[in-house]
Amino acid sequence: RIDLWTFRLPGLAERREDVEPNLAYELEQISARDGTNVTFNKEARQRFLAFAVSPDAAWAANFRDLS
Repeated sequence: RIDLWTFRLPGLAERREDVEPNLAYELEQISARDGTNVTFNKEARQRFLAFAVSPDAAWAANFRDLS
């Protein structure tokens, strides 16, 4: 029976520490799919991650927003 347990998986808004490893995963997936190396330069990565963990980042759709 599947309905015996209920799991609550918090969204990215509640798990900001998961943004960076998932960003790395998404970049790896795009690189593999497109056959090219997709990266951020150091400054762009730092700025994106600073925004991503700030209150300004709503992350309404969770990982769909990240990918």
